[in-house]
Amino acid sequence: MNFTRAGAGAQDNRPLTRTATPAAAPTSSVAETGRGAVALQAVVLWSFVTNVLATVIIVVALLAAAHSLVSALRDRAMGTPHLVALGVLEVLLIAQAVVGIVKVAGDQGPESPATFIGYLLAILLVPAAGAGWGMLERSRYGPGVIVVACLAVAVMIVRMNQIWDGTGV
Repeated sequence: MNFTRAGAGAQDNRPLTRTATPAAAPTSSVAETGRGAVALQAVVLWSFVTNVLATVIIVVALLAAAHSLVSALRDRAMGTPHLVALGVLEVLLIAQAVVGIVKVAGDQGPESPATFIGYLLAILLVPAAGAGWGMLERSRYGPGVIVVACLAVAVMIVRMNQIWDGTGV
């Protein structure tokens, strides 16, 4: 509401009258800023989840490698705990593959997505190949194969992060 004089003169003694003014409509930039902030928060959260998942995979791979190394040094064959560790690692890698493919499909990702997707799919084969080879080798070298496979997974995750960030292309 605005208060104005009915006449145009500065010396006018008439009372002020109320005139209605339309309320300012919300601008689209305010709405877009809100959506932009939500989108930015989603990207930051998505990035956080991806980094946490990569860190968890590396930790699990290194723990499985350490467990297998102890078994190899004690001259033990591969057993159920080794398979469980590789199974957990495989489930985490499948989750990483799903997240990575969704992010690449959503126009996020590295400059060379073919290399990243190649790593993403190849890393899924490493624990399964290690488990198969370790089961066939019934000596202390079976867990040794698991050590190599788990270390390879940890290194490949680090490499995938470098490709994603563009620092190791």
